[in-house]
Amino acid sequence: MEGVASAENVDTALRLGYQFRMGPLEYCDRIGLDKIMSWMEHLFHELGDVKYRPCPLLRKLVRAGHLGRSTGRASSRGMAAGRSRLRGRGESR
Repeated sequence: MEGVASAENVDTALRLGYQFRMGPLEYCDRIGLDKIMSWMEHLFHELGDVKYRPCPLLRKLVRAGHLGRSTGRASSRGMAAGRSRLRGRGESR
């Protein structure tokens, strides 16, 4: 179910609904998608559970340099709006 809500709406829903200080996508922007992917790969290799395997979209965003605030390229914007752009790039190369 992609394209159901914007990144801002997801973050707002979780901030308000669960009283989080920041939404999950904002958190990813602060930490960096490269670190998130590294953590997930480590968990996947250590535990062997497929739920920790990084999804293809996360890998594409990291390869495209959408890492978050450290690079000036917000990852949540890439997750919300860049799916079609990244998908198009990947198919043409």
